[in-house]
Amino acid sequence: MFQRDNLERRLIYLDLDSAIKNTDVNINNLTGAIERILLQIFQNIPDDELIFTIQYSQGINYVTGKNHSLNNYEYSSMLQGYLGNIIQNTYEKIKYELGLSREMVSINTRIIYDRSSMSILDIPERNAIGSLASDGYIPVAMAGTAVSMFPHLQYFEYAGINPDIDAASSFLSTLLDADEYLILYDFNNLINRNLGSKINNINNYLVNRGGQKHT
Repeated sequence: MFQRDNLERRLIYLDLDSAIKNTDVNINNLTGAIERILLQIFQNIPDDELIFTIQYSQGINYVTGKNHSLNNYEYSSMLQGYLGNIIQNTYEKIKYELGLSREMVSINTRIIYDRSSMSILDIPERNAIGSLASDGYIPVAMAGTAVSMFPHLQYFEYAGINPDIDAASSFLSTLLDADEYLILYDFNNLINRNLGSKINNINNYLVNRGGQKHT
C-alpha cells in the first residue's frame, strides 16, 4: 500500500479527441494509441499518485462502426465502461512489460451541475477517487464522458446535457488537491511545454496546464 507522505498527486487528462483527430480510428488503432500514451507515461513520470480522466466524444459508434439507439444517460454510462475496460486492459500489458505492480480501476463518474448557471458543483465520486489513489491504485474517472446530473432533494436526477470533460477534469484536480494537472493530446504534432525538471523527459507527449499545487 502506498503512503501519501512525500508523494505528488498528478491528474492526467487524456484528450483522445485531439490525439486521434487525424487518424483512421478503429478499435485496434485506439488501443494502440492508448498503449503508446501509457508506455510513455509509466516510463517517465515518477512513481507518484496518478489519476486519469479521458475525453472521447467520438465514442462507441466511431470505433466499432455500429450505430446505437441508446439515450444519453445509457450511452454515457456504457461509454465509461467501454473505454474504462480498454484502458485497463491496455495498462495490464504495459504493467507486464515494465514490471509494474499497481492496479488500475475505472470508476463510473457523475458531474453535478447547477440548474441556473450550469456551472459544475461537485463530482460525487471524488472521495473514492482520492482514496484509491492514496492507497496505491490508479483510478480512471470520466472514461470518455460522464453522466450529467442536477441536485434534487437529497439525491440527483439526470440532467440530459453533454458534460464538459475538459472543465470537469480541471475541477476534479482542484477537488483532489492535485499537485499537478497534465493534459496529454495530439499524437501528430507532439508538443511539450514547461513540464518541469522531474518529468522533462516525457518525449513530447505531455502538456502541463498550471504546474502548481492548487489551493
